[in-house]
Amino acid sequence: MGSGSALARAKQILSSYCRATLREQVNDAMGAEVLGEVYGRRAGLYLWGVSFRSLPADQAAHGRDFVVHLELGPTAWVALNRDQWKAAGIADPDYTRIFILAEGSDKAVQSEVSLNDLIEGLATDDYRLRDEIIRLLLLATPPPEAV
Repeated sequence: MGSGSALARAKQILSSYCRATLREQVNDAMGAEVLGEVYGRRAGLYLWGVSFRSLPADQAAHGRDFVVHLELGPTAWVALNRDQWKAAGIADPDYTRIFILAEGSDKAVQSEVSLNDLIEGLATDDYRLRDEIIRLLLLATPPPEAV
């Protein structure tokens, strides 16, 4: 399997996992509908990623839109070297792993989950991505203003 077809397979699996398992894991753990729509671009530099976006009703309830990107390979490289996440300062990134980025901040983490883990299949009780997303959202969310 070539690298392009492996990335395509990994993206397909990640997208399905996000819809079927990860969104519910994060929302249940956060006690709120933080992550809504799952989407992915189909071309260009951002081809190898899957993202979550809050649904409009939940944006109003939380006072903000939560957007989280899960990036693979070349798309992760672009984000960490050109985009707002360059300041995340991930030392010695391993592009065989998933990178999780919070929109609206410079916060990013390299996941413990590898592309190989993803292709081999993540169990519904594997909470690594859930825990990493929650930690990232908590880091990226400014504290409420003092009254």
